[in-house]
Amino acid sequence: MSATGTKHGWPERLFAYSDRTGGPDACWPWIGAKVSKGYGSTLGPNGKIRTAHRLVYEYEVGPIPEGLTLDHLCRNKSCVNPAHLEPVTNAENARRASCLALGQCRKGHKVDSEADIMLMGGKPHCRQCRNEYMREYRAKRKAA
Repeated sequence: MSATGTKHGWPERLFAYSDRTGGPDACWPWIGAKVSKGYGSTLGPNGKIRTAHRLVYEYEVGPIPEGLTLDHLCRNKSCVNPAHLEPVTNAENARRASCLALGQCRKGHKVDSEADIMLMGGKPHCRQCRNEYMREYRAKRKAA
């Protein structure tokens, strides 16, 4: 059935389970089922479980370009507003998604610029956290 069909209650489910009361510029939180990471989850037109933000984006905007993923510009994982979603590479999505992009790391260290972000194991960490980790690592190696 086509994307405009109603098999499995789709696309009506996209509208029934998203709170659009804040208007076109606000987050549209998914109020239906969610996966463990906080993303909305629902049946797609083919009857398979899909993330709600991807379905809404594909329905409202069009296909997600091959090789790209959707980044929540609002940083709200349950938001399905297509105006808050941008197709980006996985690397860019991971960089943006880290709390480092918000001006501080998980431990509360201030992050002022890209120079304060270091990769460790392929994941972004603030410079101060990386330095602390390396000091602890060297101390353990020296003691061993």
